[in-house]
Amino acid sequence: MEARDLAPARSDEVLDLNEAIIQSVYEPTVSGFCAVPAHYLILTQSGKPVYSLNGSEVEYVEYLAITQTLVSFFAADNQLLKSFRSKNTTFVFRVVSPLILVAIDKLHRSETQLGHQLDILHAQILSTLTQNQLEKAFTSRPNMDLRPLLAGTEVFLNALAKDMASGDPVWFGALESLELRKTTRLALNSILVECRTPNMLYGMIVADKQLVGVVRPKKHSLHPADLYLLFSMLFNTTAFDEGEHWVPICLPRFNPKGFLYAYIHFFTKSAALVLLSPDRTAFFELQQAYTNIMEQINKQNLLLPLQQAVERGRRPADSLKVPEISHFLYKSRANVQYIQSDLQSLGDQQTLLKLAYSQLQGYMHDNKLRICHARYPHHVLLAWQTPAFELYCAAKSLNKTALSEAVRRILIWVRRHEERLFITAGATF
Repeated sequence: MEARDLAPARSDEVLDLNEAIIQSVYEPTVSGFCAVPAHYLILTQSGKPVYSLNGSEVEYVEYLAITQTLVSFFAADNQLLKSFRSKNTTFVFRVVSPLILVAIDKLHRSETQLGHQLDILHAQILSTLTQNQLEKAFTSRPNMDLRPLLAGTEVFLNALAKDMASGDPVWFGALESLELRKTTRLALNSILVECRTPNMLYGMIVADKQLVGVVRPKKHSLHPADLYLLFSMLFNTTAFDEGEHWVPICLPRFNPKGFLYAYIHFFTKSAALVLLSPDRTAFFELQQAYTNIMEQINKQNLLLPLQQAVERGRRPADSLKVPEISHFLYKSRANVQYIQSDLQSLGDQQTLLKLAYSQLQGYMHDNKLRICHARYPHHVLLAWQTPAFELYCAAKSLNKTALSEAVRRILIWVRRHEERLFITAGATF
């Protein structure tokens, strides 16, 4: 893929995005295990299998042996194998004792992005077994099979890996927020802080993988990577669909050596209240906090506007009067959150567009570009990064005047409605 700064580019200088994205996703030239465009492997340093996104153990076992041999070869010379390329495939490694994680990618994503994905997968394992528990187990039994200790959690690893393989914006390093009236969000945040109990460290309302409201300590925010894990668990599986749940969870960016305890309760089909405590005995306290919070939400008639916001879904791009734009994605760096327009109108192009954004972002990062654009089979893509924001959009044509005006309108709209689009402060104590 090649790109040019938007300002000096002429329309005939806009180059094509690497079409390997389309060929890899829809036209695999190799059958079986090797055909998949994105793959993740996890094994122990002794070579025992832990997880594979694709294929049976019979199919991928030889890759485990090769991986262990390669990593051991470099380790013997006091070097760390980080990545290499072979033809159109990128291999990225993370060696985090006692595990080896590998990303195998034909979608031309950057090594930085793939490394970040491996960090997320490692964090998912730590969410079940803390780093201390892993190290202790393998110190006494270096050749142990880790899978029995992870039994029942494969569904979470699968959900996470499939999201990342299909271009989910984990590479964005931010959380998606739900567009909601400022007064409704402020009222919800006020309820969270007023109903907080002594052992409640964090509380949040989440809906359809989007953050709605949060209460947190003044000097501590949960890292987006930790919340991404939590959201993936909640919304990519059916494990928490019904009733209330009390779950120990390690959030590695918060503390890789210990657990927090999550009280989880879906109060509508797509919206949940999540309350976190460091106290394993705080279930009944947080259960009462949930009851008090829901009582206030109903008393203040906030449930209906929340449900309506969820049902409306993401705003169509054409509602901003930017007919040139089919889709846009905007990240607020200050709030570490992003919003995007509706993807449904793109039909089966959704996954390809997300992957193209990912490829474009990786190219900009590696080449330290501020503005970048490229031709995509159905659109012209624009990416713009500043200290304040990142903007990605898909335009129907490269009419520079119309495109510049559309981008200007999007930026004005975001600034005007910032407190409706993002959680700018949240409730603190």
